[in-house]
Amino acid sequence: MLWHFIFWLLALLLGGLIDGLLVGDPVTLLRCGFLITMVVALFAIWWVCRRRREATPSTLALGPYSLEHKIGEGGMGQIYRGWHTTLRRPVAIKVLKEATSEVALHRFEKEVQVTARLTHPNTIAVYDYGRTPDGRFYYAMELLDGTTLQQLVAQAGPQPPGRVIHILLQLCGALREAHDNGLIHCDITPSNIHLCSRGGVFDVVKVLDFGLVRERGNRAGVTLSGLDAIMGTPLYLSPEAILEPASIDARADIYGIGAVGYFLLCGNAPFSGTSLGELLGHHLHSRPAAPSERAPEPLAKDLERLVLCCLAKEPAARPQSVRAVADELRRCRDAGTWSEASAESTWMALAASGRGAPTACGGPMPRSAHASLA
Repeated sequence: MLWHFIFWLLALLLGGLIDGLLVGDPVTLLRCGFLITMVVALFAIWWVCRRRREATPSTLALGPYSLEHKIGEGGMGQIYRGWHTTLRRPVAIKVLKEATSEVALHRFEKEVQVTARLTHPNTIAVYDYGRTPDGRFYYAMELLDGTTLQQLVAQAGPQPPGRVIHILLQLCGALREAHDNGLIHCDITPSNIHLCSRGGVFDVVKVLDFGLVRERGNRAGVTLSGLDAIMGTPLYLSPEAILEPASIDARADIYGIGAVGYFLLCGNAPFSGTSLGELLGHHLHSRPAAPSERAPEPLAKDLERLVLCCLAKEPAARPQSVRAVADELRRCRDAGTWSEASAESTWMALAASGRGAPTACGGPMPRSAHASLA
């Protein structure tokens, strides 16, 4: 409606300007020029205000939280650094965009409710949930320093086997609690796994983004949650998530563990392709190259064998639980070679170089087919 009014007004003023040119009336020309300038200025002010309103919620206070600045953004919303004004605790606040579909809203609410049920120290903690004064949904969660595994490998390259085992064991711990509660994450990727420090301990894993989570045996809400659609990040999709997304189980997350382990050891995902179809075809039919062929340093056979076993095409050929994966990881030759001292010295060296200085993050928001929540 506003656009129609502006166009109508500009057309009227341009008509007056043309009339003034034809009759040579300087007063009419001056008036029309002035009014056109005013209309353009008002439009510019409206546009700037609109962009600012999209960039930040309509108020800098959301219940007990005050917002500081935006630290992330995705297709469905923004993440802000904030403070609990009473507890004086830093938080990350995810705010849904105003124009949000029912499906997106359902996923947003589900992510909050599911994540709040999980208490494992390697799962990001959710503190609160509510609406902004203008009706937009938000939730508050712990604010993380550090980096995602995706950023870690982009900055530092493939990781030592001992560190990879250390990270995967924590990932298994978080997923074990989720699986024991009948929940499947469905999007285990390097971008959804955060590495941070907590209480003086370095290399602490936090699993993020439960926006695609599914409950085993629960078919309620099929239409809203899209159980019959392919969901997840294509580089890390299990074969069954492509062929039968409605029937996947916890072994799909085990495929994700294998893919993340492969990425950390080699610096690349197991498969790539020039198109989505080619990439999905590799997940369905191709054997990944052995990590020892792509890793920059020699790999023990036991770790390589476990990663490839997790990447088996048939779920029955993989380890049948994350507990079994964790047991195998602990038996690997390089298990325990990455110590707290190793982690601390690595973090300090990266911080000193400026390449790995901690960055605040409350978790990524959407992904490719999941560029989901953000």
